[in-house]
Amino acid sequence: MTYLLDTNIFITAKNELPMDVYPSFWHALSQLAANGSFKSIKKVEDEIRKGKDELVDWIDNNLPKDFFIKENAETLVALSTVSQWATMSRVYTQAAKVEFASVADSWIIAEALSQSVTVITHETPNPLCKKRVKIPDVCNAVGVKFCDLNTAFRTLGITI
Repeated sequence: MTYLLDTNIFITAKNELPMDVYPSFWHALSQLAANGSFKSIKKVEDEIRKGKDELVDWIDNNLPKDFFIKENAETLVALSTVSQWATMSRVYTQAAKVEFASVADSWIIAEALSQSVTVITHETPNPLCKKRVKIPDVCNAVGVKFCDLNTAFRTLGITI
C-alpha cells in the first residue's frame, strides 16, 4: 500500500518529535520512504524547503531522490476534478477557495486520485468549515482515501 504525506505530517513531526529525541520515528519514516510505502509530491517538498531548517537537511540526507513525485498528465486531469469540486462548492469563502488552489493540498489530493493511493494528513473532516478547504472533506467528495499517521503506521504494522 502506498501513502502520500501531506506537508503537515513533516512540520508537525519536526515540531513535536525532535530528531534528536525521537530518532526511531525518523528512522521509520526514512525506511517507509525507502521501501516505497511513503511518498509525497513536489509541491509538498517546495513548501517544506521554504523553512530552510533541519527538516530540509533531513530530507536531503534521508529520503530517496524519487520520494517527491512530480505532477504528470494524469495528475493534471485529476486536479481538474479536485479544483472544480472546490470551486463549485457553496460552502467555502472565495478566499478559502483561492488559498486551496495555491497550496499543495489540491495537488496532493489530485495525485492520490490519479494513483488510487491514500493521503496521510493531520487534518480532520469539517464539512461546515467555511474559511478553509480541508483535505479530508475534498477527499470524501472526490473518492480519495485519507487517514492520519497513526492509522497508516498501524495498517503497515509499524511500532516505534
